[in-house]
Amino acid sequence: RTEASLWTLVQSIIWEHIIIGQLTQALKDSDTRDDALTIAGQPAKLFWVHAEKENRYIIAALEPRADIDLDSILSAMRAALTG
Repeated sequence: RTEASLWTLVQSIIWEHIIIGQLTQALKDSDTRDDALTIAGQPAKLFWVHAEKENRYIIAALEPRADIDLDSILSAMRAALTG
């Protein structure tokens, strides 16, 4: 992958972070059971696709780089997710 295409992928993943956060907030704010059920599957589906892209493309591109501490990055990401 070229640097430009990798950067485009990173930008799309950042956008997905925003959408996942918005969907999660919408689920928290839902007023009825039906609303919650309608919203509930959306973040999970998007997150699955998002995580797959990160694993296949971003992590795969960073893994062979000696100048990147991937273990630290992944540890920080796990900490952020488990909060």
